[in-house]
Amino acid sequence: MKKSISMVNTCLAILVTIIVPFQTTVIAENIVSPTTTPFSTSIPTPYATPSPSPVAIGSFGQLGYFSIDSPTNKAYNTNNITLTLSSQTIAASYLHLTMTYSIDGQEKIPINLELEQPHDWWDSFFVDSNESVALPPLTSGSHNVTVFGNFGNPNASFPYLSQATIYFTIAYPSISYLLPENQTYNSYNFPLDFSVNSQYSWLGYSIDNLANVTIAGNTTLTELSNGYHSLVVYANDSFGNMGKSETINFTIAKPESFPTMTFAVSGVIAAVVAIACLVLYRKKSKMLT
Repeated sequence: MKKSISMVNTCLAILVTIIVPFQTTVIAENIVSPTTTPFSTSIPTPYATPSPSPVAIGSFGQLGYFSIDSPTNKAYNTNNITLTLSSQTIAASYLHLTMTYSIDGQEKIPINLELEQPHDWWDSFFVDSNESVALPPLTSGSHNVTVFGNFGNPNASFPYLSQATIYFTIAYPSISYLLPENQTYNSYNFPLDFSVNSQYSWLGYSIDNLANVTIAGNTTLTELSNGYHSLVVYANDSFGNMGKSETINFTIAKPESFPTMTFAVSGVIAAVVAIACLVLYRKKSKMLT
């Protein structure tokens, strides 16, 4: 049985050697210009807008394909996104599949492929793989992942290249301020007004990096002291995603209130002293007369 499979692989390798065009020009890693081609090697054009299909596919013509199974074209309420890939390529001893991925057009990161062993004689014609890669935490907003596939002999000049792109959105709670603003206030109490772009399960704020204060919504900030202050508002959704507002820096510069009590007490004392002096003066005047 092993000899039969070996003979099949040998014949297949010879057949691919005859079919695959050798006169190609390779520039760097991503450009291949075949001079002649006996079959389609078209590379799918990346979607200009989010694709209607939830799966993005890269093709190596009749030699195989790969697909991005997740993420899909939708909004996620978490930044724990997993890139899931599957591929199937023709089996030949000197043809190898290598893959990389890029997030939002940044640098390419290699993908470690673990090829599955064939289960029967038919599977021996193909090589399958299923890979999962945990993406780094992503910010709220629109993102895309592009997977690049290179199928061929690394030591030869006829690799087949393909790529596929998927678009998706991370929907974190996003907080925008109405009040306060980055300015100076002459009051110790003023409203905290803000808006959140999505549903939330908890709201809170922190002043001057102190402990968070839980609130139900817009509220009033009270009993703040004169001087410089900073404010951050937080919103947490049911998926555990914490949204954080930008930091607002403001100043309270309220004039000190007039010390009426001190002057009132001083006035009473002065009046008592004046009356005492007057009484004493009259007594002395009577004594002299």
